[in-house]
Formats: sequence, structure tokens, C-alpha cells
Amino acid sequence: MRLLGAHVGGDLICTAGTFHNPEGNALSADRIEVEGGVFFNQGFSAEGSVRLPGARIGGCFECDGGQFRCPEARALDADSFDVGGSVFLRKGFSAEGAVWLVGATVGSNFDCGGGTFRNAAGMALTADNIKVGGSVFLRKGFSAEGEVWLVNAQIGSNLDCIDGSFKNPSGRALSADGVDIKGGVLLRQGFTAEGEVRMRGAHIRQGLDCQGGKIKGFRGMALNAERIQVEGSILLRNGFFAEGEVCFLGALINDNLECDGAVFTNPGAKALNAEGIRVGRSVFLRARFSAAGEVRLLGAKIVESLECDDGTFRNPGGEALLADRVNIGGSLFLRNGFSAEGEVRLLGAQAGSNFDCTRGAFKNASGKAIFADNANVRGHVLFARGFSSEGDVVLFGTQIGGGMNCFEGTFSAL
Repeated sequence: MRLLGAHVGGDLICTAGTFHNPEGNALSADRIEVEGGVFFNQGFSAEGSVRLPGARIGGCFECDGGQFRCPEARALDADSFDVGGSVFLRKGFSAEGAVWLVGATVGSNFDCGGGTFRNAAGMALTADNIKVGGSVFLRKGFSAEGEVWLVNAQIGSNLDCIDGSFKNPSGRALSADGVDIKGGVLLRQGFTAEGEVRMRGAHIRQGLDCQGGKIKGFRGMALNAERIQVEGSILLRNGFFAEGEVCFLGALINDNLECDGAVFTNPGAKALNAEGIRVGRSVFLRARFSAAGEVRLLGAKIVESLECDDGTFRNPGGEALLADRVNIGGSLFLRNGFSAEGEVRLLGAQAGSNFDCTRGAFKNASGKAIFADNANVRGHVLFARGFSSEGDVVLFGTQIGGGMNCFEGTFSAL
């Protein structure tokens, strides 16, 4: 069916319609102008591509419950279309083949809650450079098999992926490099990704909330947020799990980085890479935080404290915590159940208050348990009351403004 360049004064309603052309285009409406809404919903079925590139729609574009099938090509092609209201691909919407919205403009929300997008061999949903006035919802049963692209998207409110499933185990599950989000990003409460989640250079005006989210990465990379800017906090806590590196290299966070209770696993490589990070308040890697692999904070600047109480850092034969030249305005806490297997390295580190390892356990069978040459601690250094080290504790050239307390500490050289 062809509606190329058509002008519709009211609505275009294809509710419960069946369009069948499996070898080509089922519906071609390039550059169509519709003053009302477009409805491909409630039993709508298309076998073959549905095309709306360059379309102008005054109202909403609603495909709730619609079925789109074009496995070898684009099931829905809406490049550069302009929708005055919302776009709804939800509540039983199903696409087999790519859904393509590159350069689209959406006046209100882009809602894919409960939608299914299947294109395992390529792009499931491609929305590079999309402009959305409201929120993007990929949540509440949203499911994608294949890559979801939101590179350089502009979103006026939130990117909400709560309870969304993103599956592309042989590549990127979600690509959002350069995204500009006026609200927050929610990858929590049932969010799962098989494949890399990538947000390099993203700018988020509120927070990045991944509480309870689970990411199983690709080729050793789980979450790549290099140079991300977040004006609120980053929350990777309360059951957050990452298999592969979590990368915040050069990130700027105005509030806290909180990883309490999180599990990062990337044995023999970087589990958490926050080299050069800038944090406006504190970094929390505590309360049953667990890292299998290196935690890297080289050259990080933290305005308040770095707290790792009751955290477990395991990287035998390497650095469990690598924080040379870290600059901490407050205290460095590696205490009260803190455990490190591998070297804790703090060469040239600066702490504005205390370096407290009370009841911390440090073990490095290959040599140095704590290596903190030329550090500068303006407060006290505490290796006391249950502190234990298996391996050398080296503090050559370290300046300590207060006292050094080793009462009831245990030091064992290997």
C-alpha cells in the first residue's frame, strides 16, 4: 500500500488492519503529513516493511499491540519523522526486524514499555540523534534481542529502563554514547543486559541509578561510561552485579559514587576503573562491596571521603586497590571488615584527614600488602585494634600530620 507524500487532515487509522507483502514494503508512507494521529494498534499486522521516513504527524504515533515483521530488513522505518505528541510502541508491540528512528523528533514521550524488539543479528532499535521532549521508557517488560542504539540522543526528561531486558551477548546491548539527558538514567530493579552497556561521554543532569541492575558484559567490558558527566550521584548498589569491567575513566560526578553491596567480577583484569575520576562528594565501596579484579582510582579527586568499610577486594598477584596520586579531601577508610587480597597501592596519595585501617585485613603473598610511599596524610594513620597485614607495609617518605597508632595491629612479612 502506497501513501507517498499524502496529506491527511485528520487521523490515519489502521487499527486491526492486515498488510501483507513479505518480499518488500507492506506500507509505504514516505513524507506523509498527518494533522492528527497515526494508529497501527490493537491487532494491526504487517508482514513486510512499514515505511514512514520524513513523515510529519501532528498528534501521537500509536502502535500498542501492533505486530511488525520483516526479519531481513527494517520492520518499521521512521527515519527523521516528526511527531508532535508521543510515540507508543508498547503493550504487546512486537517487531521482528529492525525498528529505525534515526534523527526522529518526538514532542512528548517515547514509550516502549512491554514492547518486544527482535533482531538478534543486528540492530533491534536504532534511534541515533533522536530528540525527545519528554522521557524515553524502555521498561516494564521491554525486551530487545539485538543492539539498542541511542547514540547522541537528546532526552528532555528521564531514560527509564526499569525491568527492561537487553540481550546482545556478542556485542553491545545498549549504546548511548554522547546522550544528553535532562533528567536521570534508571537501569535498576530488574534491569538486565547481556552485552556491553555503553554511555561514553554522556551528560546526565540528574543521577545514574543502577540499583539492583545486572550486566553480563562482552569481551571483558560490562559498563563503559568513560568521560560521563553526572550532575547527581551514580548508584551501583543494593545488589548491582557486573561481569566485566565497569569503566568511569575520566568521569565527572557532582555528588556521590555509591557501590555499597555491589559485586564486580572481572578476574585478572580491571573490575572497576575510575582512573582520573572527579567526585564532588564521596566514594563508597563498602557494606559487602565485592570486587574480583583490580579496583583502579589512579589520580582520582574526591572532595570528601573514600570509604571501603566491609568491602572485599580480590586480585591475587596484582593490585587489589590501585590509587596512586588519589586526592581525598576527607578520610580514607579501609577498616571494619575491609579485606584485600593483592597489593593496596597508594603512592603519592593525599588524605585531608585520617588513613584508617582499623580491623582491616591486607594480604599479598607476592610482596607488599600496603605500598604508600610519599603519601601525605594530614590526620592520623591507624593500623590498630584488629588490623592485620600479610606482606610488607611500606610508607617511605610519607608525611603524617597527626599520630600513627598500631596498637593491637598484626604485621607479618612474607
